Amino acid sequence: MTGQHTNRLKEAAAFCCFLAALLGFVWLASALLIPHREVYGANWGGYAKEKRGSLDAIFFGSSIVYCDVVPAVIYDRAGIASYVLAGPEQTLTATEYYVKEAFRTQSPRLAAVEVNGAFYSEYTAYTKANIGYMPPSLNRLLATFRAAEPEERLGLLFPLVNYHDEWPHFQNLRYDADNLAGYTPMAEANQIGGIYERPVEAFSQAVFDRNIESLREIVRFCKSRDCKVLFFLAPNHQPWEGSYRAMLEEELKTIEGADFIDFNRRFDEEELSGYRDFYDPQHLNTRGAETFSAYLAGIVKSYVDTPREPDKTLWEERVNAFKTVRAE
Repeated sequence: MTGQHTNRLKEAAAFCCFLAALLGFVWLASALLIPHREVYGANWGGYAKEKRGSLDAIFFGSSIVYCDVVPAVIYDRAGIASYVLAGPEQTLTATEYYVKEAFRTQSPRLAAVEVNGAFYSEYTAYTKANIGYMPPSLNRLLATFRAAEPEERLGLLFPLVNYHDEWPHFQNLRYDADNLAGYTPMAEANQIGGIYERPVEAFSQAVFDRNIESLREIVRFCKSRDCKVLFFLAPNHQPWEGSYRAMLEEELKTIEGADFIDFNRRFDEEELSGYRDFYDPQHLNTRGAETFSAYLAGIVKSYVDTPREPDKTLWEERVNAFKTVRAE
């Protein structure tokens, strides 16, 4: 019996080794096939190039964040190293796991979360990008089952399912440091006109409550890591209906340990003009993003009273990189 038991243990160990090798091969092949993503959010490849423990502030949320927040401007005005780790039309449930994953390599003093996503649908059209570019980790696995629609889960668990059409167009595994630190410039200025409210289509109380719980969890998680939390609504020429914004603000007041700023109340149409500073009603162009980020720098500085010493060479390059795209 002892010999049989030993043989079974060996067979089980061999099977586990085979399974681990197979999974390793699948993930390596996936990394070779998945297209690089360097703009429009979900930029985990660039984020991984940041020196561990070098960031004092990280911004999370949807496309509004990666179009509106310029870390280079924040550094230029406040001397603070920050990063934008957002995703297109990202739900707050997915954002919860972005925050947790971000802390695996960084220990920011401020986590700033843009909360327009409180009124997004339970699932949006960008699940594949938002979760599919996360590093392999427990957070990615949990996001797959909590923030992805069931029909997307197989492709997120086994990316070869999603990217088999890329064969044999192999990608370079190497990412370079992102010279805009997660910001995606939108240079064009479109004439938006006046501010008007947009309706919340097919509002679901259950989805809203789930989003609020994700925000509560973000605060609990950050508090355990001595990180302050700021929830905010970015300047917008197409804000949600006033009754819904009021409902959101009332809920946020019940979350202890986080502040909330509605920046729509801090800018008028002279400071951020719909004819000059917006790419579309919800996203700022480079000029508007510069104005907003310069103002935001003072807010960030009030939360990060003793910033780390940033890599001046890197951040001066980032300042120059933004000046280049701003001039285009």
